[in-house]
Amino acid sequence: MERIYENERIRVIWDPDKCMHSGICTEGLPQVFDIHKRPWVDTNAAAVEDMKRVIGACPSGALRYEVPNELDHARSGGDRDVTKTE
Repeated sequence: MERIYENERIRVIWDPDKCMHSGICTEGLPQVFDIHKRPWVDTNAAAVEDMKRVIGACPSGALRYEVPNELDHARSGGDRDVTKTE
């Protein structure tokens, strides 16, 4: 089941079933993506462009975003081959 975190500037959609827990999001923007907080995504904690950049780096495609008034507004990560290591 997807979870949605949003404000008036951006909607962040997370699919926990796709998430491979690579840490790209939590390392890239720890003030936005903090697994120790609830909710774990704070869309007010960074600029939209910064969130778009980190979401675009998500290797599994578990994170995606929608931005109002952007033609290409439904973007996700996952467009690259990544091997998860323990």
